[in-house]
Amino acid sequence: MDFRRLDRMLRQSSVNPDANSTASLNLTDLSPNILEAFIPGYSLISRFILQIFGFDIGIVVTTGLLCFAVISGGKYFWNTIYKSLNDVWMSHVTIDGKDDLFRHVLAWVSEHRMTKESRRLIAVSQNTSPQEDEAAEEYISEDGLFHFGKWAAKKPPRYEPAVGTHWFWHNRNLFIFQRIQKETRNTPYQNIEEHRLTIKCIGRSTNPLKDWIEHVKIWAVEKQTTLTTIKRPTAKDQRRPPGHWSVVTQRPSRPLETVVLDPEQKARLVADVNEYLHPASPKWYATRGIPYRRGYLFHGPPGTGKSSLSFALAGLFGLDIHVVSLNESGLSAITESELMLLFNNLPRRCIVLLEDIDTAGLSRDHLSDQRRNEKPSDPARQGISLSGLLNAIDGVASHEGRVLVMTTNHPEELDNALIRPGRVDMQIKFTLATRHQAHEIFTRIDEAKVANEEPDRSLEEKGGHDAGAADGNLSNGHVTPPTTPKVPSVFEYLTTEPEPPLSKEELEDLANEFADRVPEETFSPAELQSFLIIRKKRPRQALQEVDQWREDFIRVRNEGSKVLEAQ
Repeated sequence: MDFRRLDRMLRQSSVNPDANSTASLNLTDLSPNILEAFIPGYSLISRFILQIFGFDIGIVVTTGLLCFAVISGGKYFWNTIYKSLNDVWMSHVTIDGKDDLFRHVLAWVSEHRMTKESRRLIAVSQNTSPQEDEAAEEYISEDGLFHFGKWAAKKPPRYEPAVGTHWFWHNRNLFIFQRIQKETRNTPYQNIEEHRLTIKCIGRSTNPLKDWIEHVKIWAVEKQTTLTTIKRPTAKDQRRPPGHWSVVTQRPSRPLETVVLDPEQKARLVADVNEYLHPASPKWYATRGIPYRRGYLFHGPPGTGKSSLSFALAGLFGLDIHVVSLNESGLSAITESELMLLFNNLPRRCIVLLEDIDTAGLSRDHLSDQRRNEKPSDPARQGISLSGLLNAIDGVASHEGRVLVMTTNHPEELDNALIRPGRVDMQIKFTLATRHQAHEIFTRIDEAKVANEEPDRSLEEKGGHDAGAADGNLSNGHVTPPTTPKVPSVFEYLTTEPEPPLSKEELEDLANEFADRVPEETFSPAELQSFLIIRKKRPRQALQEVDQWREDFIRVRNEGSKVLEAQ
């Protein structure tokens, strides 16, 4: 910058203010000199443009810089004023991304007006609900094939607010919604983005925020009354800090009536859990110095409904299921300290499910002690000892208020310390299907054919195929085989019309005959259910084919084979 010229111009201006206007101080004279300090070579560029185009860009550039200065100054003053208002006249609440409330708030926001007005959104794929699943008949082709891809493509994504600041109104209060990205952690498998939410409202009172959060929680609970949330420990590469749970899925709650179990045992279990979860129970336990915990052991052969009963209990009492696997090894293995943190981070009321506890090698015999004393080459494979599990279940610092459910196929292999009273308060024995259970399974599979239900006409019969002739006819309560057996093609299987609806009396007769043909305590409920699901629209055919299936299944089991001829 030429300070000598600037000083000379100032002196001339002060001595003769009415002199030639070109010698006065103005933006045109100052801009080349001032801008030269900020933009090297500006004088040369401005003279070149002036000579070639006859246009002086000094005023334009100077005006632009002044506008930039005004805008920057305005932003600075606005940020200063906003910060003062935020510190003095606004209340705010922060929700961490690992909290369940984070999911509820995003779901609430996604279904309200904010996502319709905001211009910064995140699209998230979502699964269909059971109600939407029932409206998929239009995607069944003429051949009876259901095209899942076309049907799933019709489900629109859910739109969530993107990272940044948004606003919305609720109960005539203005709320400012900020989604903030905390950090991005790089793992060997993926980049993990961690977010948090900050919600603000005008005023020094936090009551509007508390009322809104309470509203969101109630809204989420009412929406999820028919869903059960299943959680597992967060993956090791995402455990920061360790001891957190992650939502795996949400499934429609299973009715307790669909679990095949002795009615007396089922009623006794439900009454005990209900008494334990009663609001007055914690005080009762505390006044008597009894730890507020409850444990159950479900034992029996595979496929008898142990895990299903746990799932049904969660749906009945509105609890989440926290599933822990003690058999994992390597990078997925849970250490004893992590198991303690997981139990301490449980919600007030929940179901903790330890499946197949007998396969975890938790015993205190000589061989187990020897294996624990050996130091493995990989520390991640050390797993959890029996003492570590016992400390997590009912140690001095262990969590209270949870319902612990352990399942096993071989209760005789469990250590006595694990199933002593106080850790396991009630044992439920599951057996292979009795006659009553076989009758109940058959009735439940085919009960939809009873209640004035019209036969499904969406799958039309092709080629003159007679379903009644192919599946057999019912005469005097007995099934007679078809006189002309026919090998159907693949599309004849798809387009075979279901059998006509049954009356309650007919269904009861078929169920009784089915139960008579199935040997008692020979098949698991899962095996009977698998056989009937294939024939869920043809109960008469199921009764006709059960004899062959039974004989083939027993023969394969006795031979030690795993291949069934009759499915």
